[in-house]
Amino acid sequence: MFPDADAPRTAALLSTALVISFTVTWIAAVLIDGKWEFGVNMISDLGVSATNAHYVFGWGAIVTGVLAASTGYVMSSMRGSLLDKAPFLLLVFAGVMLVLVGVFPEETAPHFPAAVSLFVAVWISMILLAVRDLRAGERLCGSVNAALAALNVILIIAVPIALYEALGVIIFMLWALMLAYAVSVGKEGYGRAA
Repeated sequence: MFPDADAPRTAALLSTALVISFTVTWIAAVLIDGKWEFGVNMISDLGVSATNAHYVFGWGAIVTGVLAASTGYVMSSMRGSLLDKAPFLLLVFAGVMLVLVGVFPEETAPHFPAAVSLFVAVWISMILLAVRDLRAGERLCGSVNAALAALNVILIIAVPIALYEALGVIIFMLWALMLAYAVSVGKEGYGRAA
Protein backbone atom coordinates (compact mmCIF):
# COMPACT_ATOMS: atom_id res chain seq x y z
CA MET A 1 0.00 0.00 0.00
CA PHE A 2 2.83 2.39 0.86
CA PRO A 3 6.57 2.07 1.46
CA ASP A 4 7.45 1.26 5.08
CA ALA A 5 9.20 4.59 5.55
CA ASP A 6 5.97 6.42 4.68
CA ALA A 7 3.82 4.61 7.27
CA PRO A 8 4.34 7.10 10.14
CA ARG A 9 3.65 10.07 7.87
CA THR A 10 0.60 8.34 6.40
CA ALA A 11 -0.77 7.54 9.87
CA ALA A 12 -0.28 11.13 11.04
CA LEU A 13 -1.98 12.54 7.95
CA LEU A 14 -4.91 10.10 8.22
CA SER A 15 -5.38 10.86 11.92
CA THR A 16 -5.35 14.60 11.26
CA ALA A 17 -7.70 14.15 8.30
CA LEU A 18 -10.25 12.28 10.42
CA VAL A 19 -10.36 15.21 12.85
CA ILE A 20 -10.79 17.72 10.03
CA SER A 21 -13.43 15.53 8.37
CA PHE A 22 -15.64 15.20 11.42
CA THR A 23 -15.17 18.82 12.48
CA VAL A 24 -16.33 20.02 9.06
CA THR A 25 -19.16 17.45 9.06
CA TRP A 26 -20.40 18.49 12.47
CA ILE A 27 -20.25 22.23 11.81
CA ALA A 28 -21.84 21.94 8.35
CA ALA A 29 -24.65 19.68 9.59
CA VAL A 30 -25.38 22.04 12.51
CA LEU A 31 -25.49 25.06 10.21
CA ILE A 32 -27.78 23.28 7.75
CA ASP A 33 -30.07 21.93 10.48
CA GLY A 34 -30.42 25.29 12.20
CA LYS A 35 -32.09 23.87 15.33
CA TRP A 36 -29.42 21.60 16.81
CA GLU A 37 -28.10 22.70 20.23
CA PHE A 38 -24.78 21.65 21.81
CA GLY A 39 -25.33 19.50 24.87
CA VAL A 40 -29.10 19.46 24.38
CA ASN A 41 -29.37 17.40 21.20
CA MET A 42 -27.46 14.22 20.46
CA ILE A 43 -24.97 14.54 17.60
CA SER A 44 -26.75 11.59 16.01
CA ASP A 45 -29.91 13.72 15.86
CA LEU A 46 -28.24 15.39 12.89
CA GLY A 47 -28.51 12.07 11.05
CA VAL A 48 -32.30 12.18 11.24
CA SER A 49 -32.70 15.91 10.65
CA ALA A 50 -35.66 16.96 8.51
CA THR A 51 -33.16 19.08 6.56
CA ASN A 52 -30.30 18.00 4.30
CA ALA A 53 -28.13 17.90 7.43
CA HIS A 54 -28.86 14.17 7.57
CA TYR A 55 -26.98 13.65 4.29
CA VAL A 56 -24.01 15.68 5.52
CA PHE A 57 -23.92 13.83 8.84
CA GLY A 58 -24.36 10.37 7.31
CA TRP A 59 -21.73 10.75 4.62
CA GLY A 60 -19.41 12.64 6.96
CA ALA A 61 -19.59 9.83 9.51
CA ILE A 62 -18.86 7.28 6.78
CA VAL A 63 -15.84 9.20 5.46
CA THR A 64 -14.52 9.88 8.97
CA GLY A 65 -15.02 6.23 9.90
CA VAL A 66 -12.99 5.12 6.89
CA LEU A 67 -10.24 7.58 7.88
CA ALA A 68 -10.28 6.31 11.49
CA ALA A 69 -10.12 2.66 10.40
CA SER A 70 -7.31 3.49 7.98
CA THR A 71 -5.39 5.31 10.71
CA GLY A 72 -5.71 2.30 12.99
CA TYR A 73 -4.67 -0.08 10.21
CA VAL A 74 -1.55 1.89 9.32
CA MET A 75 -0.57 2.33 12.98
CA SER A 76 -1.11 -1.38 13.69
CA SER A 77 1.00 -2.29 10.66
CA MET A 78 3.98 -0.62 12.34
CA ARG A 79 3.75 -2.82 15.45
CA GLY A 80 5.09 -6.34 15.85
CA SER A 81 3.04 -8.40 18.28
CA LEU A 82 -0.74 -8.65 18.50
CA LEU A 83 -0.53 -7.08 21.97
CA ASP A 84 1.28 -4.05 20.49
CA LYS A 85 -1.26 -3.87 17.68
CA ALA A 86 -4.35 -4.18 19.92
CA PRO A 87 -4.91 -0.46 20.71
CA PHE A 88 -4.70 0.39 17.04
CA LEU A 89 -6.88 -2.53 15.95
CA LEU A 90 -9.49 -1.14 18.34
CA LEU A 91 -9.25 2.09 16.35
CA VAL A 92 -9.96 0.08 13.18
CA PHE A 93 -13.03 -1.37 14.93
CA ALA A 94 -14.11 2.11 16.11
CA GLY A 95 -13.80 3.39 12.55
CA VAL A 96 -16.02 0.58 11.27
CA MET A 97 -18.55 1.41 13.98
CA LEU A 98 -18.53 5.06 12.89
CA VAL A 99 -19.22 3.97 9.32
CA LEU A 100 -22.21 2.01 10.66
CA VAL A 101 -23.38 5.10 12.57
CA GLY A 102 -23.35 6.95 9.24
CA VAL A 103 -25.15 4.17 7.37
CA PHE A 104 -27.77 3.46 10.04
CA PRO A 105 -29.42 6.64 11.37
CA GLU A 106 -30.42 7.10 14.99
CA GLU A 107 -33.91 5.65 14.55
CA THR A 108 -32.66 2.27 13.26
CA ALA A 109 -31.76 -0.75 15.39
CA PRO A 110 -28.03 -0.98 14.51
CA HIS A 111 -27.30 2.66 15.35
CA PHE A 112 -27.20 2.53 19.16
CA PRO A 113 -24.96 -0.57 19.48
CA ALA A 114 -22.60 0.83 16.83
CA ALA A 115 -22.39 4.22 18.59
CA VAL A 116 -21.77 2.67 22.00
CA SER A 117 -19.19 0.25 20.56
CA LEU A 118 -17.37 3.17 18.94
CA PHE A 119 -17.02 5.04 22.24
CA VAL A 120 -16.08 1.90 24.21
CA ALA A 121 -13.43 0.83 21.66
CA VAL A 122 -11.76 4.25 21.74
CA TRP A 123 -11.89 4.30 25.56
CA ILE A 124 -10.30 0.84 25.87
CA SER A 125 -7.63 1.85 23.37
CA MET A 126 -6.84 4.93 25.48
CA ILE A 127 -6.49 2.75 28.57
CA LEU A 128 -4.26 0.20 26.82
CA LEU A 129 -2.02 2.94 25.48
CA ALA A 130 -1.90 4.72 28.85
CA VAL A 131 -0.81 1.56 30.66
CA ARG A 132 1.72 0.67 27.98
CA ASP A 133 3.16 4.18 27.77
CA LEU A 134 3.40 4.79 31.51
CA ARG A 135 5.03 1.39 32.08
CA ALA A 136 7.56 2.19 29.35
CA GLY A 137 8.33 5.63 30.82
CA GLU A 138 6.60 7.57 28.02
CA ARG A 139 5.05 10.11 30.36
CA LEU A 140 3.59 12.63 27.92
CA CYS A 141 1.52 10.24 25.77
CA GLY A 142 0.78 7.98 28.74
CA SER A 143 -0.54 10.88 30.78
CA VAL A 144 -2.63 12.23 27.90
CA ASN A 145 -4.14 8.79 27.27
CA ALA A 146 -4.85 8.29 30.98
CA ALA A 147 -6.33 11.77 31.39
CA LEU A 148 -8.62 11.41 28.37
CA ALA A 149 -9.76 7.94 29.47
CA ALA A 150 -10.48 9.22 32.99
CA LEU A 151 -12.27 12.29 31.64
CA ASN A 152 -14.55 10.01 29.62
CA VAL A 153 -15.55 8.13 32.79
CA ILE A 154 -16.12 11.32 34.77
CA LEU A 155 -18.23 12.87 32.03
CA ILE A 156 -20.43 9.84 31.42
CA ILE A 157 -21.28 9.86 35.12
CA ALA A 158 -21.55 13.61 35.66
CA VAL A 159 -23.29 15.11 32.63
CA PRO A 160 -26.42 14.43 30.57
CA ILE A 161 -25.93 11.92 27.76
CA ALA A 162 -26.33 14.49 24.96
CA LEU A 163 -23.59 16.62 26.48
CA TYR A 164 -21.41 13.56 27.06
CA GLU A 165 -21.78 12.47 23.44
CA ALA A 166 -20.64 15.88 22.18
CA LEU A 167 -17.76 16.11 24.67
CA GLY A 168 -16.86 12.46 24.02
CA VAL A 169 -16.52 13.19 20.31
CA ILE A 170 -14.31 16.19 21.09
CA ILE A 171 -12.18 13.97 23.35
CA PHE A 172 -11.91 11.41 20.54
CA MET A 173 -10.74 14.13 18.15
CA LEU A 174 -8.18 15.44 20.67
CA TRP A 175 -6.96 11.86 21.12
CA ALA A 176 -6.64 11.45 17.34
CA LEU A 177 -4.52 14.61 17.23
CA MET A 178 -2.35 13.20 20.04
CA LEU A 179 -1.88 10.04 17.95
CA ALA A 180 -0.89 12.15 14.94
CA TYR A 181 1.65 14.03 17.06
CA ALA A 182 3.05 10.86 18.65
CA VAL A 183 3.54 9.05 15.36
CA SER A 184 4.92 12.20 13.67
CA VAL A 185 7.68 12.63 16.22
CA GLY A 186 8.33 8.90 16.52
CA LYS A 187 7.26 8.47 20.14
CA GLU A 188 8.05 4.97 21.39
CA GLY A 189 5.20 2.60 20.56
CA TYR A 190 3.60 4.89 17.97
CA GLY A 191 6.06 5.05 15.10
CA ARG A 192 8.00 2.29 13.42
CA ALA A 193 8.59 -0.73 15.68
CA ALA A 194 12.22 -1.16 16.70
